[in-house]
Amino acid sequence: MIAGAPAYATESLSVKGHPSSAGTAPKRLAVGVITEIKDSSLTVKVYNTEHVVKIDDKTRLTRNGKPAALSDLKTGMPVKITFVERSGHKVATVVDIRSAAE
Repeated sequence: MIAGAPAYATESLSVKGHPSSAGTAPKRLAVGVITEIKDSSLTVKVYNTEHVVKIDDKTRLTRNGKPAALSDLKTGMPVKITFVERSGHKVATVVDIRSAAE
């Protein structure tokens, strides 16, 4: 590891850790495409790896900066997800539906 490099430097370039302002579990960011929507989770492909991210009642869904609904999510959509690791699971705090141009 390079001296002074952030702790997440060894992770995939598309999933990065960011300390939360509350000092609890660090928030992470993933940008990818939805490959599956099932019950209360999304499977998102980031480069060549699929990540399962849980959605709960505290997850904020947005599209173009405006509130969105779970029913707005479709497979093939690009998304930016902010999540935390909780009990060994990725739990989304924010799912932002992105346009294909972003």
